[in-house]
Amino acid sequence: MGMTLMDNGLFVVCNEPHNIIFKFDLDASGENEAVPVELSISKMTWPRGIAASETDSCLYITDWNQIFGGKLWRYRYKRGEETRVTGPVAVLDVQPFGVSVSPKNDEVLVTCATPVDALHKRGWIYIYKPSGDEFPMTRTINLPDMEIPRHAILTASSRFFVCYGWTKWQNHAVTSFRDDEQGSFTVTTRAIYGCAKGGGDAGREVNRPLSLSRYKNQLIMVVDYGNSRIHALTEDFEQPRLLLTKGEHGIEFPRHVCRDPSSGRLYVGQEDGKVHIFDEH
Repeated sequence: MGMTLMDNGLFVVCNEPHNIIFKFDLDASGENEAVPVELSISKMTWPRGIAASETDSCLYITDWNQIFGGKLWRYRYKRGEETRVTGPVAVLDVQPFGVSVSPKNDEVLVTCATPVDALHKRGWIYIYKPSGDEFPMTRTINLPDMEIPRHAILTASSRFFVCYGWTKWQNHAVTSFRDDEQGSFTVTTRAIYGCAKGGGDAGREVNRPLSLSRYKNQLIMVVDYGNSRIHALTEDFEQPRLLLTKGEHGIEFPRHVCRDPSSGRLYVGQEDGKVHIFDEH
């Protein structure tokens, strides 16, 4: 499951039905409150992540191929034109996971990785700069020794945050590093939060972190899938706290979280397809 917010709408993609984007109206009430509009990209096969560009009023969705590689789709919603048959804006030779849009310059970040059974674990952030109908890839950030990086975001302070780790043989963590803004580069120096081999459940550990999202006051939310909880971190990883947990809030195997800045509500999407809604924390 992937989720994002745009124009008072909550947009959700799931493995099934694989070609549908569900649009929930956040202003709806009564009988219409939980009835979504079904948007469709007819050739989408296995959606993994979704992000919104408020500037361009469009959605970006990462999509796996059956065996290897994938695609990146761009969707501009227009009432009466819910189904699209256009081609993808990018075709990838590695597996794409999460996607995000930079708040600084609307660059699109696609987080990619080698397969789980690859001998040498590594990942990449492919960065695209949309310009009208053109969609050039402008930079590549190499992420060596990170097992299956799932999601990356770039903050307004020019820091990248990446979550990674899946198997019991590798570290599970969130990492942070500075964007040198000089072009493509390989990450060599970084701060790390978590870093437990095979994942951990202590206060400052994570188990299969799947996605990241911006919270209020420049905090970062981390979806700790294996521990069924949401962390809130400062950009320097100081004074972390648990925002939502299974025991206190009833979330179970979360995959994504997003916050509506206008209402302060948090939306948590789970493995089972449910979306929990929490008022301002």
